[in-house]
Amino acid sequence: KKIANFYKIDPRKLISSGSMLMIFDKDDFLKFQRDSEIDGIKITKIGEVNCEDEATIYSKDLDIILRDPEPDELYKVL
Repeated sequence: KKIANFYKIDPRKLISSGSMLMIFDKDDFLKFQRDSEIDGIKITKIGEVNCEDEATIYSKDLDIILRDPEPDELYKVL
């Protein structure tokens, strides 16, 4: 977050090495979440797909609507 603030880039648009983004049907997600947490793997719902070309990401302060992806924010500082 400090680096993103320093370079004035959006941290939500950076490469997220070490994490995995998965899309599930709502019922399948709940089962996957329960099964994963039994194995000690934390699963967090971060958003939902609204339509074919739009998704909502849940944030502490507001919900963010994402549309077609743009280049990674990291390239702005190179």
